[in-house]
Amino acid sequence: MENTRFVRDYINLLKYDKPNNSLPILLVSTNVFVMLINCFTAIRVEKGVEKFLLAASRFVSNCILQFNIFNHSFNPGGVMKLLELIEDDSLVIKMENTRFLRDYINLLKYDKPNNSLPILLVSTNVFVMLINCFTAIKVEKDVEKFLLAASRFVTNCILQFNIFNHSFNPGGVMKLLELIEDDSLVRQHDFMDRKDKWTKFEIFYEKKRKSLKVKCRYLIIIMTMACISIVIERPINLILSKKEIRIESGDWPTPHVSYTPAGLESWSFFCYLFSSQVLAVIGFCMEGYLMECCIWMPTEKLIADFETIYILLDDLAVDFPVKNENLKEPTNSKIVPITKIETLKADMRRVIACHQKISRNFRVCADNATFTIITVTSMIVIEACFNAYRTLQSNTLKEAVNFAILFVLVNLLLLFIFNNGQRLSNQNDILRRYLTELPWIDKPRWFRQAVHMMMIRANVDIQLKPYGIFVLDLMSFKEVIKFITSAANVFYTIKQTSKT
Repeated sequence: MENTRFVRDYINLLKYDKPNNSLPILLVSTNVFVMLINCFTAIRVEKGVEKFLLAASRFVSNCILQFNIFNHSFNPGGVMKLLELIEDDSLVIKMENTRFLRDYINLLKYDKPNNSLPILLVSTNVFVMLINCFTAIKVEKDVEKFLLAASRFVTNCILQFNIFNHSFNPGGVMKLLELIEDDSLVRQHDFMDRKDKWTKFEIFYEKKRKSLKVKCRYLIIIMTMACISIVIERPINLILSKKEIRIESGDWPTPHVSYTPAGLESWSFFCYLFSSQVLAVIGFCMEGYLMECCIWMPTEKLIADFETIYILLDDLAVDFPVKNENLKEPTNSKIVPITKIETLKADMRRVIACHQKISRNFRVCADNATFTIITVTSMIVIEACFNAYRTLQSNTLKEAVNFAILFVLVNLLLLFIFNNGQRLSNQNDILRRYLTELPWIDKPRWFRQAVHMMMIRANVDIQLKPYGIFVLDLMSFKEVIKFITSAANVFYTIKQTSKT
């Protein structure tokens, strides 16, 4: 209720019940109607085109808002149902981390032309921006500006292609979100007679939830900083270069390079270009956040599942040590209704089921995250190469620091993914060690066979290999950084050679 109390109070305040019982909504509506009538009168007598458009847009927006107020005032049932859904305890964990991702995917999902306005508007804005950037690239004579424009153009094309991918075919991303939202491997009813065991899992899952929230917060901070950096990078560089910025010249401080047709060198066209590019950058950063989450969240889920198995195997080793005399089959089942051997069977059955579930989840993750991994890696490599090159050839310390910060921020996003891939790869050796440490000598034949089969299956390493090109681990991250610095050094050497 903490997050929805204000919303409930607001709805109850403006709810229409009876005329003598609904003073707030009557006062608000009267004030808004008077304001709208005044605005409409001002619009009718306005002669300036820009002021007319601004006033008309505000008038329409206010009418829509007032209609929405009337909607939940006379019919608050729909909003209340949504609040009850948000406040449902069983959905809190799932919705905290994936609500925004689901809303974003559903917003940009293409269904029918009359039902898919958001994706059509976003695509139109991006296509206009890309055409403008491509025109600017064609007429650009400065090599550095050309490289910057070309790298950003390619990155934006990749991002737009990825938006189209999950817009027309959202099944893969939805499977990853379902994997993230999937229930834990063990539940409370599995340990009805052993409350101490479930307490251990409760503490573990609570720690994992807190860790996931912290990492989500860090990722949002990094993505926000990256978005702000992309928006202000060119204006700051123009200021640091002490170059006079004149709107009439057409060389404007927009986030991306832009082309100004003859006769449109005005403040209004500059505001249009700047706002269009900022909206595109924000959309692309949201897409980047989706791609990052679709890689590291499923791997976090798989790692948590592995750690659940480790707890189960630890308990198995403690509860059934070597030379345990209570493992013999009972001679009188009426005297001993629940024996140690039955508990061992139940625990081993649970471990095997968890191991099979991990294998299935990994296949879902590997099949649906491969394209996203390649997309994110290629974009970051392109951006990092250019930032490293600009850092090397910077003439001033301020400019070098600016590009160095961008280089670090971009590679932090890549490290975030590759580090999780390394942690997932490490689980193979950890699982094998836990299985070899299981006490099996005095156990029944079926137990030894089960452990043997799990050890054979554990010899097949669980690793994310996008299209078999590389393994997602820290060794591959080191090779990627080597490639980025080598490519930047080659470009820098070529430029220095051409100068001499």
